[in-house]
Amino acid sequence: MECRHLSSWTEFKSTLDELEREWASLKAKHGELVSPLLFRGQADARWHLTTTLERYLVPALSVLKYYNSVRAIRSQVETFTGRTWTMDKLTDIQADLKSRLFYPGLLPSLDFLVYLRHLGFPSPLLDWTKSPFVAAHFAFERPNLTPERVAVYAYLKFVGLAKSTWQDPPMVDGVVPYIRSHPRHFLQQSEYTVCTERRDGVLYFSSHEAALSGSDLSQGLLWKITIPSSESSTARSELDQFNITAYSLFGSVESLVETLAVQELWRAG
Repeated sequence: MECRHLSSWTEFKSTLDELEREWASLKAKHGELVSPLLFRGQADARWHLTTTLERYLVPALSVLKYYNSVRAIRSQVETFTGRTWTMDKLTDIQADLKSRLFYPGLLPSLDFLVYLRHLGFPSPLLDWTKSPFVAAHFAFERPNLTPERVAVYAYLKFVGLAKSTWQDPPMVDGVVPYIRSHPRHFLQQSEYTVCTERRDGVLYFSSHEAALSGSDLSQGLLWKITIPSSESSTARSELDQFNITAYSLFGSVESLVETLAVQELWRAG
């Protein structure tokens, strides 16, 4: 992981241009083997890349046990939302996971997992966005509560090298982005990664931070860009001009009120 500590919002935009040029150079060399850049914003530069499931449960959880929990809540979610999701029996999921043991990006029932992720259910999916400015919104979302610096991560999943499918250590993989899910998935231009590792033939969810901290290029390239939180006013003013607000990204009444608060109280303060 390469860290870049910047001094201003203007420098951040210049850095995005640099990353775009680096991506274009790799794309010209490797063609379709190079994936699009993904971005993730975090309100505290000291935070690690952790999923909501990691923050909820300290011990690692096997993939099968997680699916057991997801199946247990499906009927309640369907009753409340009026929607239905198809899920295999646990025995079928177990067989499916064995056949896809080294392809975590093909997790079954992914549409339901993503839907739950957007509603706050602890998830093994780490969410990213195709827009660096959407990521910046989440980095500067709470300017008065942030520490000295915020962070925007840029991630390139594929850099022209195939991912190893027979390794035991943690492996990060992207999941299929074109799924039927919560509207926020599309509003936020979301994509997701999942990190798994194999232990004694059993698939567990694992740490993105551990997988991406090394020098294995088959895991992709990761940049951590930090920006002073004091740049919040400049950043939020420009993001507002782009119509990147809480309301445009969440589409709820609560997010509308939050957006109005930012536009009125923050500007008045």
